[in-house]
Amino acid sequence: MDKIWKITGNKKLLYGLSIIALLVYIFLIAVNTPKIFVFHNNDDYKGAFLRFLDLGHYDAVSEGTTILYNLFLKGLYWFTNDVEISFFLLNFLSQIFLIVFGFYFLRKKTKKIDIYFIILFGLYFFFTINLKSYSGASNDTFLGVFIIVLLYVLTQRLFNKKDQYMSFVLIGLLLAIGISIRMTALLWILLVAFTFIIWFVDSNDSIPKKILKIAVALISFIVLVSAFHYPSFIEKNKLSSYDKAPKNINANWVQRNYLGLKKIEQGKEAPNRDAIWKHTKFDVVIKYLDENGEDSLPKSFFEVISRDPVIVLKMFAYNVGFSILRFFRFWGFLFFLLLVPLLNKKMVLKSFINKENLASNLFLIITLALSFVCFTFIEHRWLIGYEILIPAAVLSYISRKPFAVDTMYKNTVFSMSLIVITLFNLRSILNLILAV
Repeated sequence: MDKIWKITGNKKLLYGLSIIALLVYIFLIAVNTPKIFVFHNNDDYKGAFLRFLDLGHYDAVSEGTTILYNLFLKGLYWFTNDVEISFFLLNFLSQIFLIVFGFYFLRKKTKKIDIYFIILFGLYFFFTINLKSYSGASNDTFLGVFIIVLLYVLTQRLFNKKDQYMSFVLIGLLLAIGISIRMTALLWILLVAFTFIIWFVDSNDSIPKKILKIAVALISFIVLVSAFHYPSFIEKNKLSSYDKAPKNINANWVQRNYLGLKKIEQGKEAPNRDAIWKHTKFDVVIKYLDENGEDSLPKSFFEVISRDPVIVLKMFAYNVGFSILRFFRFWGFLFFLLLVPLLNKKMVLKSFINKENLASNLFLIITLALSFVCFTFIEHRWLIGYEILIPAAVLSYISRKPFAVDTMYKNTVFSMSLIVITLFNLRSILNLILAV
């Protein structure tokens, strides 16, 4: 056993595997990147932007749209006078921001740039580059810009005793910005609330001062969200959001997802996204409602929970399992370091509220939350921005025992992870080549 540890923990092996992993990842990106720019109009965000231009800001927001995304697109459109180029530039710049700010974020987690930092940032860098967000019309990567900034404020800046009031203002503003891009940002409330609890316990401030700081975040949130959504509040008394369902139909995405998932449960469809996206389009849903009555399908997620909680739990379990496999594919055994603090049954609660484990706990919370509320097959573009928490959590963990005192452990985990990631990348390269 000692011989195995000496081999896997050898630093020369780690350096060699790092170089091989680097070359394979570069080749994967080269094969996976389209040679000619092809624009993908995901979820018809292009149509939503054209309608934003046609209706004007007030009417578009009151009707329902992705407010801040369209405002930034409009700013670029003034210069380019080309819709598709505007999407390209905004998403490309968002990808670059995730990389540059990601480096800044991770650099704050360690005092030195060593081989472990280089590997972790390298994996994050290539993973982010390979997203190819620039080739489509979707606001996921743009939203990721504000996600990563919020996570930095929550995990780094908030616990810095200097200028804490500004941190609380930023949290409120970022939460309002997120909700003005996409409604999934409502899940940020879980991350903010969890972090506030840890901060509340950890802080030496008096209770009135703690309450005041949280109130500052709340007020800044209310002011900015009211400003962004003002037309929708006035006209419809609700937040403005982009509804991807076709206009003027009596069906929604919950009903479509439910019908598609029931087909899978009954063995009529294979368990994959095609059961919903290809074989349960909205015309199928409308036909089903016409034949079985308007109450035959649940209209909201809460109605699904009350009527058929089993299917919700099945999808939750599937999404969690699929997510773990995907994290393993891109991070190898490094991902499981996020779970180590929670393995000690006697110390689970203490580990969960420990600010040193905040990055890993926030990532687990958002993954579980998305897996539960999405009520469909989870799409990991929804996790863009959150992924920075994986290398951040690893950097935090390897600074503690046993990793801090035994480089052999670190080398082994990193080397085995690089082998796993490289093998998966080689398989992806082969699949891409065979698909040509």
